[in-house]
Amino acid sequence: MNFLERRIIKENGFEDDRSPYLRDRDRILFSRSFRRLGFKTQIITPIKKEINDHIRNRLTHSLEVLQISTSIARYINKEYKKYKLDISLCEAISLGHDIGHCPYGHIGEKAIFKFVFDENNNEKDDKDPKNNFKGKLRHNFQSLKVCCFLEKQYYPDFYGLNLTVATLDGIFKHTKMSKEELDEYNKIFSRYCDVFWKENEEMSKNIDIYVLDYFKTLFEYRSPYTIEGICVALSDEIAQICHDVEDLRRIGGIFCINIINDVYEEIKKKLEELISKESFEENIKKIFDEFKEAYNNSNIIKVERLYTKIIIKLALSSISKILFKLKEDTSEDDWKELIRDYHLGSFDDLINIIEKKKVEIDEINIYILKLFEDIQNIIKNSLDDHNIARWDVKGKDLYLELCKYLYDIMKDQHDIFKIFPKNMRKHLKLSYKVGKKLEEDYKIGDLRFKVPIWDYLAGMTDSYIIKEYESIIFKKVNIL
Repeated sequence: MNFLERRIIKENGFEDDRSPYLRDRDRILFSRSFRRLGFKTQIITPIKKEINDHIRNRLTHSLEVLQISTSIARYINKEYKKYKLDISLCEAISLGHDIGHCPYGHIGEKAIFKFVFDENNNEKDDKDPKNNFKGKLRHNFQSLKVCCFLEKQYYPDFYGLNLTVATLDGIFKHTKMSKEELDEYNKIFSRYCDVFWKENEEMSKNIDIYVLDYFKTLFEYRSPYTIEGICVALSDEIAQICHDVEDLRRIGGIFCINIINDVYEEIKKKLEELISKESFEENIKKIFDEFKEAYNNSNIIKVERLYTKIIIKLALSSISKILFKLKEDTSEDDWKELIRDYHLGSFDDLINIIEKKKVEIDEINIYILKLFEDIQNIIKNSLDDHNIARWDVKGKDLYLELCKYLYDIMKDQHDIFKIFPKNMRKHLKLSYKVGKKLEEDYKIGDLRFKVPIWDYLAGMTDSYIIKEYESIIFKKVNIL
């Protein structure tokens, strides 16, 4: 068994012959953190979710990522016999990639970062720059923490799900990060390892130190280490450009209609150019002809379905060819350099690699990548609805007020964990110890109080954080 299939905490005596990655998939699937994804925002604010039950959440998004990533993996396995991607690994990474997402998504990430690091890090330490936190608190790092330390479902008195190295790496790296951020996360991860594993008598006996050291070397790479991990990261991007358009249509409003029209005009223009230049698969041509007819007849529901079909079909062939070509035409040393310096799970980095002639890719596949990037940018740059902007302000203020309230209570009480539910206190006491160690690393005070609050709030659902806010602060939250 290679290092990628091994687990940091040694386990013996499995009762069945499931593969390591299939076992990972099942552990994630049966975890409480995974179930909570059904109640966490994907792109749409709670304002609009009130009026439509068909809008995506983090759980349905994860299932769509699974479907796309396994389809790409099967396509590669069928068309390019030289490489056999592990379908179970794709499934495990897909199901776990968002497992650490905060309630209300990126609003929550930004608010927690401001609370934990930014407020006390305004005065930069010029004498010792290593004490300054570089980066953001991202959901993918919280997903890693959940899988390694915070999830309690797997065994009683056992921390985390104890997944394989390849699954952990794929979950953590599905989001693009800078090298500086990776260094910061490695530092924080090491402190969690110290407290949750090395200082725990039972856990410390079973640490496979060689596997742990190997996993920590993977923090040097910006990309997932496996092709399966890269496949999932790209599938995450593809899923979003597919379903965000449908969700925007469902919430209605003129700004949504404008975004959708911009997206459809872009794909219509680009595919017409492409089909006129290149030999194109007949089935995609046929779908595109249907798409144009439906679009000209304002049959928006049919257009929506055909749009998703076109994106998925383009992605299957194009992403498969690009990944195969990258791996096939790159030596092992050059491949390691690529995944160290670039994030191959993002459209912009893939385009950058190709344009720098680090690998030869057909023009048609570059064109398709650029189309995906253009659609992604249209959606990102157009989310300016006043209701969304107002909820962002409300959500951030809610987070910060709740964080500060919990922080003040912890500082004032003799029993600082009394404010938290009993079943959470054991883990949060360990997060408190992590915070104490991070105070030494960053020369920032009060992280012992802030890190447990970070871990406490990050695990909540959208509705639960509002209930907690109303219960503790005695203010009613009106999301409409």
